Amino acid sequence: MVGIFDLAKLMTGFNLFKKVPQENIEYSKGLIENAKKNLSDSYDLYNKKNYNLAIYYLEQSLYSSVKSLVLLFRMVKLKDIKDKNYNSFEDFINKNKIFDKLKKIINQNSTMYEMLLSEENKKKFKEDYEKYKKEVDEFLKKLKDKNERKNIARYNENDLNNLFSINELINKYQMSEEVIESLINFAMNLFSRMGGKVSNVLNTGMVRSLIKRELEKNKDTLNIFGNILILTGILMLHERSTKEYDKDLDFSPDNYNQDLGVVKLYNKMYDMVNGLIKFNENFVNVLENKDNLKLF
Repeated sequence: MVGIFDLAKLMTGFNLFKKVPQENIEYSKGLIENAKKNLSDSYDLYNKKNYNLAIYYLEQSLYSSVKSLVLLFRMVKLKDIKDKNYNSFEDFINKNKIFDKLKKIINQNSTMYEMLLSEENKKKFKEDYEKYKKEVDEFLKKLKDKNERKNIARYNENDLNNLFSINELINKYQMSEEVIESLINFAMNLFSRMGGKVSNVLNTGMVRSLIKRELEKNKDTLNIFGNILILTGILMLHERSTKEYDKDLDFSPDNYNQDLGVVKLYNKMYDMVNGLIKFNENFVNVLENKDNLKLF
């Protein structure tokens, strides 16, 4: 069964329901399973204190998950994933201009959220969104600088938390009461448009409460594109150095100890990758049940 929240949190994907090629969906399923396997291996290695390989398999899980995401949202053609060879996760990101495409979706979502806000909050949102864009662009610029890349690979816990906090500039608006109310109405209308009917046992108020609860429970996925942009920029730098000496970063597997930022924040990043896997699974579920959606 597909819960109505699956529809609400996939608003940007609504127009894709009938357009995503079946071959994309099928290939994405394989990527999701691969991401799960890598994530499980990563967790086991982390618990065994094999930190370099734990980060490597976490990064590989994210790699498969990002491939799945961009396939489902048709940011990249299937042949460019299946038939092309890439030297690394970063090579895949750069050649397919994934950061630019993620920024475009974030901008589209932000425009939508701005429309749902009151006039007073719209002004605040615009100011915060400009700050957000500036900080994201500064981070992406650092990823192209040799010395800054070395620094990012060595970031401590506070440095990484500061990077992740960039998203809070816009995330805080997505769970405001006025936006939640609009999302509830959107989900109800979307369910109705797709032929769904609320059970006679449940009244509209109960359904609205359910939707609000699901929105709050899954608030981290509302800006999943922004979260994944930052996480990808961080983890893709570690692909080589987690397995062998990376002369460009001057970093090696021995550097992965309990004091390193990516190790200290392992659980946070694990949750983010796991959240993306679940997001992709939900999207596939919605796509495969688009003609037979039920609330319960």
